[in-house]
This record gives sequence, C-alpha cells and structure tokens, in this order.
Amino acid sequence: MKKHRTIDNDELMDRLSDEVNTAPDIRYHSIISHLYVEYYLNELISLKFVEAKLIIDEKELGSFYNKFLILKALGIFEHKDKLIENINLITRIRNFYAHHLLISDELPEEVKSRITQLVYLDSEGNESDYDVPWDEHVDEYKTQLHVCAVSTIGVLQQIVWDLEDK
Repeated sequence: MKKHRTIDNDELMDRLSDEVNTAPDIRYHSIISHLYVEYYLNELISLKFVEAKLIIDEKELGSFYNKFLILKALGIFEHKDKLIENINLITRIRNFYAHHLLISDELPEEVKSRITQLVYLDSEGNESDYDVPWDEHVDEYKTQLHVCAVSTIGVLQQIVWDLEDK
C-alpha cells in the first residue's frame, strides 16, 4: 500500500484544478474527486493521531470507510451533515464506476440521481448557492459534480487548516 505524504497545499490545489478542469468524463471526475477527499481524510488522521500510519497505511484499518468512520467518531464532522452527505455521494458515484467496467456513454440514472443530490458547500460546510453560467454546451451533471466536489474538498481543506492552527 502506498504511504501517505503531505503535499504542499498550493501544488495540491493546482493539481486538483488541472485534473477536474480537464476531466474528460464523469467517471474520471468521480475517481479524481474521491482521491482528493481521501487525501484530506488522511491529513486529518495525521493531525489527530500520534501513530496515524497504523490507520492510514494498514489494511485492517486503512479502508476509506474506516478512516471516515474514525473521523466521524472523533467529532471532526460534527454539525457538518451536508459535508458528510456529499462525501457519501461522491463515494457512491466513484464506487458505481469502480464496479462497472463496461458502461455506455449515456449517464446511468443511478449516477444522475446521486449527482443531483450533491450540494455546493461554503467554506464552513453549509449548503450554499452557486452561480454557473449555463448554456447548451455545458453538461449540467458534470458541472454539478465538479462544483460540488471541489467545494467539498475545500471544506475538508479548511478543517485541516483549522486543526493545524490549534
């Protein structure tokens, strides 16, 4: 298993921006978004535990779901219900694609439904409005996934910064 390493925040955000802006499809976008969510879960665990590698790098504890549950149990996501919902939806979208090798170019209803449930989050993790200039050339599902996933990652980043400041 690959060991977690902390990446310079500016470099990480540049990569996130490049990757989500050039994502060719929703499948790729969901995988990239999920990887960034997991990165920040690892960062949070690194900040909260002396022996973080036992959770991050060990097979028994290191699954995405286990890391997420551990952080929830610590109260890291207290009063952030919309953040939790978005993380669950991003994970379910990613899992759909991880378990369906051959799918058509048409977006499955299951994925559409999950994307439409995603919400845009402000820096505090509260649901907020976003203004995207829609036109006939914009894929509304890809755009909603993009905007909501990036805002979710931004909230996780803010939680990391807040814990670092303590």
